[in-house]
Amino acid sequence: MIKVIDISKSFHGKRVLDGISFEVEEGTIFSLIGPNGAGKTTTFKILSGILRQDSGSIYINGKEFNSDDVDLKRNIFFIPDNPFLYDKLTGREFIDFILKVYKVKKNDIEKEISYFDMDSFIDSLIETYSHGYRKRLLFTCMRILKPYISILDEPLVGLDPFAILKLKKMLEEFKKEGKIIFLSLHTLEFAEIVSDRVAIIDKGRIVEEGGIEELKRRAGVDKGLQEIFLKLLE
Repeated sequence: MIKVIDISKSFHGKRVLDGISFEVEEGTIFSLIGPNGAGKTTTFKILSGILRQDSGSIYINGKEFNSDDVDLKRNIFFIPDNPFLYDKLTGREFIDFILKVYKVKKNDIEKEISYFDMDSFIDSLIETYSHGYRKRLLFTCMRILKPYISILDEPLVGLDPFAILKLKKMLEEFKKEGKIIFLSLHTLEFAEIVSDRVAIIDKGRIVEEGGIEELKRRAGVDKGLQEIFLKLLE
């Protein structure tokens, strides 16, 4: 379980997050949706330990999380919208590097490499990869590591339909294994299909948070997440 309590963050005097709080149980896909600049990426960077919050606390299974706790951070895998990868490594070398960082030993990874159809690219330099294949490589790392908490910022950008379907299946597998998955999505249809809970964020504050049916009742609408989103941000 992860508990976020009253997190705030400012940059150059501008408040980007303004006291956000939520809880996510194990085996949950939790989507954070909102307009550009709402605070989604900043939230994810704080949850992954890349940034420190100015105030507030995060607890993972009762233990307070901070960005200096390397052992606790090894339970978290963050895939940003525009990931930086080492272009002069091959995909296989990059996977080896990630496994060493996370102190994970796994000898046979060919099945995981094949899952996202990376076989013909895995021994090529990353500099030859398209944006979509860079994402596939990171999803492959995620599949090998099986982290307790996965944080995916705009994961669908650059993916073809095949990769989207494989990602959806993998997220469902992780959920069944009791993992926690955070998603940030502009594709509301996908968020509605896969999410157990959704938080709508705007101007650094959580506007509403809950399951889809719960949010429908609160927003007074009878359709999907797109209508909920538009209604709550009127």
